[in-house]
Amino acid sequence: MWRVMLIPRPYVKGLPIKLTIQSQLPSGDYSEQIIRPTYTDPYVLEMREFYAAVVDGKPYKTTPADAKNDTVLANMIMAALVD
Repeated sequence: MWRVMLIPRPYVKGLPIKLTIQSQLPSGDYSEQIIRPTYTDPYVLEMREFYAAVVDGKPYKTTPADAKNDTVLANMIMAALVD
């Protein structure tokens, strides 16, 4: 059984967010589900979250430690590709 999630062009201004989930069911049949949670531009959503964190003190979804771990992971991937 497999599952693939596709998010096309998440930062193209004006395009709605569209998440496509493709999976194989236990019976072997193919399933595709399209989720459109919002028509609001993803960049606008991010800026609203950032504003709320800075001005209102709302906690970040992604912490600076998460960002550091992402950078470490990306460096590990790049190092593995070079070897």
